[in-house]
Amino acid sequence: MSVAKSKKLARKRKRVVPRPALRVTAAQKRLRKQKAAARRALHAARAKTKQPASNGKETRLHPVDLASVHDRLVHRVGFLDKREVLAVVGCTYPALWGWQLAGTFPRARIVFGKSKWSADVIADWIDRLPPRPLKGDAPPDQKSRRLSEARSNAAARRGARAPVADKKRPALWKQAGL
Repeated sequence: MSVAKSKKLARKRKRVVPRPALRVTAAQKRLRKQKAAARRALHAARAKTKQPASNGKETRLHPVDLASVHDRLVHRVGFLDKREVLAVVGCTYPALWGWQLAGTFPRARIVFGKSKWSADVIADWIDRLPPRPLKGDAPPDQKSRRLSEARSNAAARRGARAPVADKKRPALWKQAGL
């Protein structure tokens, strides 16, 4: 037999030799489940109390100092980072990103590689926001005026009456001390 054939047979034998199967006993399975449950419980306990991890690293969630942010917005000095802007605006970063792309929110500036917003730009944006309309306010345009007229006409057709003041209620309120 030639050397090449013997090497080829040796390679085949190595491939054919079955490996011993790794068997996991029931005790090992129980131990793995117990360890996983302990890890989950530890993670949940840390999340509730916000304690730093056991490896010494600080937690990533730092509270925003709203008093400092308020002072910077009132005096219109300094920069606000992403966390502070999100705390002031009250939205998520993907929503803020979409607003920036649409042009409804001022774009961030790059300050030492970080996204920062000037406090005066954010304060101006807040000042330009429209006030919330209330139910008793006059309609802002003809379309809403027509809509309110259509609603009142529909109510009149159904036979709805305007609310009548109850004359007995004030006397009852006086008796109750209200």
